[in-house]
Amino acid sequence: MQWPIYIVIGLAIAAFLLVRAVSGRKTYADILGPYLTEHGCTLVRVDIPRFYQTGPFPKVSVRVGAVQTRIVGLDTTHFEHRIVAFRDSSGDECTRWVRMLISSLGVQDIIWEPGTTEVPNKEG
Repeated sequence: MQWPIYIVIGLAIAAFLLVRAVSGRKTYADILGPYLTEHGCTLVRVDIPRFYQTGPFPKVSVRVGAVQTRIVGLDTTHFEHRIVAFRDSSGDECTRWVRMLISSLGVQDIIWEPGTTEVPNKEG
């Protein structure tokens, strides 16, 4: 009689892992576009770097004080890196690396590569 419970738990874990795999392919243009617009910039494109490329950011780092979320014992807080091209307020096209702290609650932090003056970081 307990095997249906194990099947349901297994399907829930498989669905969770599938959603995580698919969400890892997001470009986050829907989040970065409005954020750039708030600061007088226009999003041109968001590129996904090759696996494990982090640009000017350290390959491994920990964010102290971030909201830690766990679902079924798995930590769902992680960093994602993107290469963002945008037009600043003067119309010049800029290409910058961005690091986003992602949790199951959404994007917590948006951190631009060091030296970026066109757009401020968003730290929550």
